[in-house]
Amino acid sequence: MFIIKFEYEDRMIKTKNNNMITDKKKVFLTGPLGSGKTEIAINLALYLNSEDPGKITLIDLDMVKPYFRLRSVKEPIKKSGIEVLTPEGPYQYTDFPIITARMESYIISPEKRVIIDVGGETVGARIVGRYRGNIDPGEVEVFYVFNGRRSVDNNLSEMCEDLEQIRRVLPFPLTGIIHNSHLMNESTVDILESHIDQAKEISNYSGIPLRFHCIREDLYKEASKTIEGHLLPLKLLLIPEWL
Repeated sequence: MFIIKFEYEDRMIKTKNNNMITDKKKVFLTGPLGSGKTEIAINLALYLNSEDPGKITLIDLDMVKPYFRLRSVKEPIKKSGIEVLTPEGPYQYTDFPIITARMESYIISPEKRVIIDVGGETVGARIVGRYRGNIDPGEVEVFYVFNGRRSVDNNLSEMCEDLEQIRRVLPFPLTGIIHNSHLMNESTVDILESHIDQAKEISNYSGIPLRFHCIREDLYKEASKTIEGHLLPLKLLLIPEWL
């Protein structure tokens, strides 16, 4: 096992309380399949834990995709001081919805600070609806993750419709767009830059602010020289050796 550790720079996003990204207690990550929600959820938790050690919990609510789930890398994340809640034992890799009592209690507790990885598409986003009326909306942040390199999206109208379909089934408003255009290990700074205008257009169309961009950690310094706005370096933990 290893401890995941980052050194973050001043360019990272700060809120009024000096926290990166958000000072909300409940942070949901939504978006289409293949957008990178789980990697971002892990890295948000790592960053927030660096600001508020020992008080961040990462919760796996992905009931859609059996691969690239948070539960497959939970042990090294826990070694980094982050509590990780997923289905346990024989239910760890099941493909039907399981929310343990502990997962549920952390999500609805007004005291717990949680990052929640939600499954892709509207199928995954619908599960958030069970928390309508159980969570203070003022303590909720819901991010939409956009990846311009998803092969199923061919034009801007389809990309905007992806967002609108998810927005329609959520019980809370979408509060920010995360731009994460990538091709996993084949990603480059040029790939991220080539979709920034699309991310801005989706933001303008939807009225949801573009909050920050993501880039693989080894490309972060190169990207910071040319990309305006906030950047989150990503340590990729979910890509198997055969990809």
